[in-house]
Amino acid sequence: MKTRKGFSDKKRMLIIQAYFDGASKNSLCRKYNIASSHTISNWLRIFGIEDTRTTYIPTAMNKTVKQPVNESEELKQLRQELKQTRLDLKRESMRADLYETMVDVAEKMFNIPIRKKLAPISKSALRNNKEIYYFWIV
Repeated sequence: MKTRKGFSDKKRMLIIQAYFDGASKNSLCRKYNIASSHTISNWLRIFGIEDTRTTYIPTAMNKTVKQPVNESEELKQLRQELKQTRLDLKRESMRADLYETMVDVAEKMFNIPIRKKLAPISKSALRNNKEIYYFWIV
């Protein structure tokens, strides 16, 4: 098991510079007896240095997409993302409808109100721009 080895900030910056000069994180870990390549990633984060060596762009839902090479490829990629987004929207809409139907059936079956209703707000409170507190009516 490797023991924790304290590096000065100067030494850490030298290792980070070697990383940006082309050395891999794993080779630097072996060379300087660093326990994990995540340590170098943490140093980058601590020093506020952006890792420009990564070639992937993070997108929604933690998916990664390669940089497009030309405009036609970018257009194709955008169309694919749009198609996926529309599909996700349709699924979520169906899920919301299913939830609404499930609540309606449960309210009829068990004869209990499941949905909470907000108390009405007085018109004078709205006109006077007073702070409005909502409370649930059961």
